[in-house]
Amino acid sequence: MLPLSIKEGIVFGYIKNNILFLVLKHPAFKQEFYHKITLVKQLLKTYQREKSSLLKVQDIKYFVTHNIYHKAVESLQDNARTQCYGELSCGNFTNHAKDTKIYEIFENIRQIILNHQD
Repeated sequence: MLPLSIKEGIVFGYIKNNILFLVLKHPAFKQEFYHKITLVKQLLKTYQREKSSLLKVQDIKYFVTHNIYHKAVESLQDNARTQCYGELSCGNFTNHAKDTKIYEIFENIRQIILNHQD
């Protein structure tokens, strides 16, 4: 029922003392909620009538929390493995560089490739 611009910003919600608290990802979503809070409240009332659920909720409050969201993002990033590929080059190339600095750079690259051969 919620618009996508609001749905994407919600991390989670909980009910306490008949108030629905929505935890948002970013302050930009808080601004979006500020402008659309009447729409969200209307949708809640419609949902209460149709589903006979969340009937005790009388108000909606929203806030941004950086700790929970950022910890969740960090844990996902920590769990994601960095994909590593084996060296595909064999280091067999002719170095045509005339400049000594560039020649040395290519030779260093060749040495790195040879060191990373399986």
